[in-house]
Amino acid sequence: MCFHTSNTKTAKENERRFDASFNIPEVFDPYYHFAGYEKRNFYIIKQNEFDNIEPAYWGLMPENLNINERTKYLSEYHTYNARAENIFKSRLYNQFAMNQRCIILSDGFYEPHKVDGSSIPQYCKYKDHGLFAFAGLYSELDDDVYTATIITTIANPFFEKIHNVKKQGTFRMPLVLADYDEVEWLNSDLRQGDIEELLFSFTPKEFEAYPVSQDINYGNRYTNRPDIINKVDYNELNTLF
Repeated sequence: MCFHTSNTKTAKENERRFDASFNIPEVFDPYYHFAGYEKRNFYIIKQNEFDNIEPAYWGLMPENLNINERTKYLSEYHTYNARAENIFKSRLYNQFAMNQRCIILSDGFYEPHKVDGSSIPQYCKYKDHGLFAFAGLYSELDDDVYTATIITTIANPFFEKIHNVKKQGTFRMPLVLADYDEVEWLNSDLRQGDIEELLFSFTPKEFEAYPVSQDINYGNRYTNRPDIINKVDYNELNTLF
């Protein structure tokens, strides 16, 4: 599960990278660690609205619900991620797959790595720490109140070593789109087969991963701080990623 992410870049850097604008850029604060359960927003670009960067709550919700029901709904359904294999089989996800796709703006994410019973978080980013886009789906609960999910797919060999515990029989990784597929993912003319092909794609850019503070594992610790993405050496780790 991709449950922790970052976007340490400024509003202007996001706007330049994605050729889009925040409606209210002053409300965007770069974040070093953001967990899915938090009551704040990450940022998306919606299908058919390439020019606008919108805030969204993490965790896709049906459109007949109110945002005040978010905590209760997510505690039961855990829709922070959507498995690529199940998008068109799910009663929730398939209603958004054709017409309500989005990209989710990020420059890093955290994955658990199990060693001798301990979970050591790994910070995963492009080697140049550039911005990228997760593939996602979104819903609109009320006017301009959005929720979204990050799509996960079957891990490649690099991420198998990072997120080294299988989920429902497979190693997982979030679906990071190639730069040239970002606009394509938002293309309204895609047929189901085109979407399914993108669901099993992945950026060709090279990632790196390294261990960071285990504070990430504790919801009661303040982790939205610059040093949280700093490398930490653990005696338990003898593998270089």
